Amino acid sequence: MGWQKRGSGKKYDSMSGVGVAIGNETGKVLGREIRSKDCRTCTYWEGTGVEAAMHDCPRNWYGTSKGMEPDVGVSIIKKIEEKKCTVSTLIMDDDATTMSKIRQNIDNDITKWSDIKHVQNTLGKKLYVLPTSYRKSIRKDDKAHLMKCFTYAVHSNKNDKQQMKKDLSAIVPHVFNEHENCNARWSGYLKNPQNYTPTIKSSNLDLKLNKIFHDYIDNIDKLVPCASTKENESFNNMLTAKAPKNKHYSASSSLEARVNCTVAQKNLSFNYVSLVNVECGLSPGKVTEKSSNQLIRKRKLHLTYYNSKEYKKKKLNKKRLAKNENNVLEIREGDTYKTEIDMLCQNLQETDVISNPLVVEELYPVQNIQTSVPCIYFDLSLSLNCDIVQISVAVNDIHVFDQYITPSSGISKYASEVTGLSMCNNILCYNGRKVNSCTPQQEKRITVLIMHPLMYKC
Repeated sequence: MGWQKRGSGKKYDSMSGVGVAIGNETGKVLGREIRSKDCRTCTYWEGTGVEAAMHDCPRNWYGTSKGMEPDVGVSIIKKIEEKKCTVSTLIMDDDATTMSKIRQNIDNDITKWSDIKHVQNTLGKKLYVLPTSYRKSIRKDDKAHLMKCFTYAVHSNKNDKQQMKKDLSAIVPHVFNEHENCNARWSGYLKNPQNYTPTIKSSNLDLKLNKIFHDYIDNIDKLVPCASTKENESFNNMLTAKAPKNKHYSASSSLEARVNCTVAQKNLSFNYVSLVNVECGLSPGKVTEKSSNQLIRKRKLHLTYYNSKEYKKKKLNKKRLAKNENNVLEIREGDTYKTEIDMLCQNLQETDVISNPLVVEELYPVQNIQTSVPCIYFDLSLSLNCDIVQISVAVNDIHVFDQYITPSSGISKYASEVTGLSMCNNILCYNGRKVNSCTPQQEKRITVLIMHPLMYKC
């Protein structure tokens, strides 16, 4: 079921909904239904208190938005069976009572398969909204590991009910370091017991996690086929391009026309406009045909590439690297965006961004040094925007020269806490006391004058 309003997951009040039945083998739309709670003409005349004249009214639903999906499901199945076709299996999510209403109104027995992607999303929500008492015992990585185990157990055992049930039953004991029912095909403990570390060490989560996973084990018949409603999601994306959710089309016949165009594109591809023109006795249009053929060719290439295993691996790897990079940047920047952070932390001071880690350059040993030639060594560790604030020279552990230098920019408070040096009214101070300093230009001349006689003492 597709809605003509962006949902938040908490409020279901869309004024219209579109439901379609798509063949699992052909990918073609077999039936479509629209439910609308609004009509522009009726709303206008109701406001004036006058009964509206006869018109093509799009309003055909007077219940809640949640009740649209079960009604649409029953209506589509009835229309399909009126054409002497029997529906044996339905693939859908588990968020509506559609199957219950279908069984009440349809005589023949219909089997339901759950959309595996919706099942995975539902499991993720259950794990991420665990009660507060359990959140300290399980980390985000532990939840991600449980999701990974569930996904692997389902997809690797497609159409194998007994093995899928066994693997799902072994997931919770596996994360608590109990491996009697684990399979060597996926268990890290059975592959390398010495280097295996239990994922979750606290035992107070055992009962809660077992209850979550047993709900799926009890409905194993719906999971075994690993069915998907991706064709319906594809149709909804097509419809969004023709009927954007930030626009209201259901108050007139505009929504129905847009839905019909989407059905034609789904069944006939992009050249449906040319085919409609031919049926109406019009020219198909050379430009239209050329554009349609280019879109069809481009879509085939995209499907071939996007469905390849190499692309999917590359996508997952890119997502993992982006996540790691984002985590590092969040640590360096600190808390910059959080709910009511400016209100709750009124004394929040401006935080400095942690600089990038220094790259340690490879050091090469100095060879063939002649003892008769004087050598001077410098040891400096600087970043791009740093100044030298002190130079000291010592020969044979004897203090010879010490000079402070006024920096071109200020000294951060974190550097002052470490070095004791600070700037007060453009004056360099050490532990709050003024020191004799010079400008960088003066420092160069002084250093040359001091270093010149030392070169002959070395």
